[in-house]
Parts: sequence; C-alpha cells; structure tokens
Amino acid sequence: MSLTRLIILDDRDPPSADWMTFDGPGNVLARGHLSEAQGPGGEVARTVVVVPGAGVTVRWLAIQARSEAQARAAASWMVRDEIAGSTDQALIALGENDGDERLVAVLAPEVLARQHMPLVRKIAFTGS
Repeated sequence: MSLTRLIILDDRDPPSADWMTFDGPGNVLARGHLSEAQGPGGEVARTVVVVPGAGVTVRWLAIQARSEAQARAAASWMVRDEIAGSTDQALIALGENDGDERLVAVLAPEVLARQHMPLVRKIAFTGS
C-alpha cells in the first residue's frame, strides 16, 4: 500500500507542524502534532510539505516553453526581482496553463532554509 505523509508547517517559534498519513484512496490512517523533538515516525512512500503562504511568491506568468524544465527556468528568471535572494535554488511549482498564462509558486531557498528546513529534514527524511 502506498502511504503519503502530509506535513503542514506553521510560523510558530520554535517550529512545529501538524501531520497526517493517508493511503492511496485518501483514508486518513494517523494524525498528530510534532515538533523538532518528536516526529511522526513510520515509513511512507512520499512526503508532502505545506509551507505558510507568507514565504511563497505566487504569480500568473505568460510562459512560452517547450518543456517543464524551460518553464521552470523562465519562471525563475521572471520573478527574480521579487524573491529575497537568489532563485538558483528556489523551489518552483508550476500550475496548468490557463489561456496564455500559468500559475507559478516560488519558495525562495533562504525562506525555506531559515524557517523550515531543520524541522523538515528531521521529520521527512529521518522518519523519526
């Protein structure tokens, strides 16, 4: 059975998050609250991390690209002046095309590293 862990990060200090694990059809199998001292445990096939919206730049962009890689590169270039720091290591999510535009969400690496990555590494990658 393919399990997914959903981790919803918050803006609290110290960082913490709510989590849930669900199966392929979407049945919630477990849920809880965690902190740097306590992870959700258990093996999962995929971990999805939801970050607070304040750290994400979302824009509708007119992107002409032949591939997803080109679209990501174009999006990175188009939002570079709005992102705090470099977009070289930014996380970029591309939505579907809507006419001539595409919804793009960009999480600057500095925001992720500063606010969330220590907790994400602990809970998502160590399975603790």
